[in-house]
Amino acid sequence: MVSDITYIPTAESWLYLAVVIYIYFRKVVGLSINKKMTKKLVIDALNMGIKNRNPKKGLIFHSDRGSQYTRHDCQKDYKTRKQVKQDIFEYIAVYYNRIRMHSMLNYKSPENYENERKLSKLCV
Repeated sequence: MVSDITYIPTAESWLYLAVVIYIYFRKVVGLSINKKMTKKLVIDALNMGIKNRNPKKGLIFHSDRGSQYTRHDCQKDYKTRKQVKQDIFEYIAVYYNRIRMHSMLNYKSPENYENERKLSKLCV
């Protein structure tokens, strides 16, 4: 699993998003959003990822301490933290995991690729 944190500006204050991605399927399996960037932010995302994947002992967890910067004119202006949380959930749950095709997954979405792998194991 891999993890990173991004910063999201709103008119109310900054919000921080930590995500955990199960790299084999390129699927977001854990996330946490908070107005403070504390260790709890990362731990909550990691715990969600562990709960969703139930990995075997010896899991490798990689995170980067760097932050990503984007041009202001490419960012969406948010008025409220509630709007940010709603948009992030919709993006990850609907688009990123279910629709977005990834070249490493034979141009399938993480959901479709994972489901096909599960089916192929059942048929063997």
